Amino acid sequence: MGSFPHPELEEQRALRKRLHQCQMRLHLLKSITTQINSGLSANQIIQRTMQEAHKSFPRLRVSFSTIAGPHLLSVVHSIAPPSMPNLLGAEQPLMNCEAMMQALEAGQAIVAPDVSRDLRLQPLADLLAANGTRALIIVPIRQPENQMAILAFTSGEIKAWDAYEIATLCDMAEYLSLALREAHAERERLKIEQRLRDSQKMEITGRLVGGIAHDFNNLLTGMMIYCGLLETALGKGHHLQRHVCEIQSAGQRGAQLVGQLLASTSQQVLEPKVILINDVLMESHDLLRRLIREDILVAMQCAQDLKYVRVDPAQLQQVILNLAINAQDAMPAGGHLWIKTRNCVVDDVLARVLPGIAVGDYVSLSVADNGEGMDKQTQARIFEPFFTTKERGKGAGLGLATVHGIVDQHGGYISVQSELGKGSTFEIFLPGIQAGSRVDPEEEIHRPLGLPSLRLRGESLLLVEDDEMVRRSLVESLRLSGYQVLEAAGGDQALQIASQHPGPIPLMITDLIMPGMGGGELAQKLSLERPETEVLYISGYTDDPRTRSLMGEGVEFLGKPFSSWALIEKIQTILSAVRGAVAVPVPAPALVRFS
Repeated sequence: MGSFPHPELEEQRALRKRLHQCQMRLHLLKSITTQINSGLSANQIIQRTMQEAHKSFPRLRVSFSTIAGPHLLSVVHSIAPPSMPNLLGAEQPLMNCEAMMQALEAGQAIVAPDVSRDLRLQPLADLLAANGTRALIIVPIRQPENQMAILAFTSGEIKAWDAYEIATLCDMAEYLSLALREAHAERERLKIEQRLRDSQKMEITGRLVGGIAHDFNNLLTGMMIYCGLLETALGKGHHLQRHVCEIQSAGQRGAQLVGQLLASTSQQVLEPKVILINDVLMESHDLLRRLIREDILVAMQCAQDLKYVRVDPAQLQQVILNLAINAQDAMPAGGHLWIKTRNCVVDDVLARVLPGIAVGDYVSLSVADNGEGMDKQTQARIFEPFFTTKERGKGAGLGLATVHGIVDQHGGYISVQSELGKGSTFEIFLPGIQAGSRVDPEEEIHRPLGLPSLRLRGESLLLVEDDEMVRRSLVESLRLSGYQVLEAAGGDQALQIASQHPGPIPLMITDLIMPGMGGGELAQKLSLERPETEVLYISGYTDDPRTRSLMGEGVEFLGKPFSSWALIEKIQTILSAVRGAVAVPVPAPALVRFS
């Protein structure tokens, strides 16, 4: 006598099965939820999710694949039972898979009990047969930055997928998508925090460097001015002249070091002009040929119709030379160095690849080598001041920091791509300017080239400098050159002297950064009483935004430290231009040219 199933028992079995499935589903989703808040990387989250899914469905192959480029599918994670091949690392172009891609891009799951009968999967029939797939479920996952990925369950047998399996996979995909977005947001947050810490560290370093540079440049200025006076006093052929030359050389090296420090912290005073980068490259060619070893082949590729950029030509040349020397150091056995220019448009896509750059038109300058390359850890620190991979005593670690500081001051962006054994490429992006903007209004004033026409002896100059040693040296140098000097230690004193002086004052020489009233404010107040007085600003650095703005208006400027000859030449050029003097040859001042 046959046994018949009892309806109540069957219902209990069904309920227990559903309860077990719900418990498994809850456990799986709880595990994914835990991972969202665990601080794991995106890769770790995917791996652990796959492991939990495989525990719940041990007879199925679980895989996570990305879809990139022109519909290229790449399997990046895969766990399979012994009866099925593991697909980890497999790649497959999704040619003629428009129907499948349309469904996935619309957020629809593909449920195929028999893949041979699903028209959306027909283009992949050979691939599916080769890897033993007879049935599958595919659920799309939207990754951060709108990248497409898929989560798939595959069976080696034709299978009628039940609602539990479909719902579980869809839930997994949704939770995994959330986890990946959270991981991406956390990663971006940490990057921003790190950039903020780096910025704060650079700001503190910059303040320290700026303060030291201000005092050090004053010391160097006094030393270089007094060297010129000493050489004049000793006379030509004196046996002590070689000692003076050594002091001058030390002063020049000190000035270069201070300049590098200021540039590395984006505090160097710039004298920008609208130029073509190609022109600076051509001017740097001879320097590069002398600097770079003969076993390194240098190739330049300058794009035609290049946009103009507004930069300080001397600083741009410094960038080129520093990058070239850095490339040379990476090629101890010789190699190739490529320098290229091109116009470049940064759109939203490229801006995501180069975080921190603004969308717009740029001119690109790239310096590439086929040298030793760098690992990721080194790349992360190469722009830090004083960081170097060279042996102790063979590098100050300021070359690339200087490059970064100069580019940053010009509103540009620098990127680096490098791999160990495959060389490095540094690419600089500077904002482009249309050709019609080449000449600025202040640059239309035509001033005579070369030396001024005559030495205007006896003219009264107002010198304003708060550093006593610098002021004394400048006064002595100017008086030796034939000028009458009215000296002041600050802005208030200068205005008082100017108001009491009975004669004309054709030129005021003033430091930019002084206690109380700065050079810019002093010039504005003086212009109310003496509008005819020209102004020559002198400074070693500035981090004051008002002063930076002032320097962008085409004013006359001389950076500290400078030599006696550089100062006199600058003064004569300004005064000669004001009077429209006719240029005739004159002997140079009896001071030393070493600037």
